[in-house]
Amino acid sequence: MREYDLQALDIFNELADWVYVRDLNPESDKHYWGNEAIRGAFRGGLTLEQFNAVDLRAITSPAMAEWNREVYQQVQVRGERVKKRRTIYPTGKAPHVMDYEYSPLHLRVPAGAEEGQKEVARFWRS
Repeated sequence: MREYDLQALDIFNELADWVYVRDLNPESDKHYWGNEAIRGAFRGGLTLEQFNAVDLRAITSPAMAEWNREVYQQVQVRGERVKKRRTIYPTGKAPHVMDYEYSPLHLRVPAGAEEGQKEVARFWRS
């Protein structure tokens, strides 16, 4: 599997589709990167730093947390590619049905991005 640097993902800012890198490990559950389309869809637009700083565990329902654990096991633990459909409820906007495709991704994270993190980590994209 090929490794990617975060800067290589900037090409996805050209897309209207949401593209983001997120770790769904229940212990860390955080964003590492999101394109302009997804950042603009929430809270009137977020910078990349604001997007990455959102405490996902604080805003995730118990049902969604369970859904995330299932996807985590399939993608990050077993290395599978998964397609799923879900309804999201962006703050202040109408519900939105989305088709997701998750796949393993090796991403080089900046030093210190996560305590004890190896230089190359296995995450997934959707």
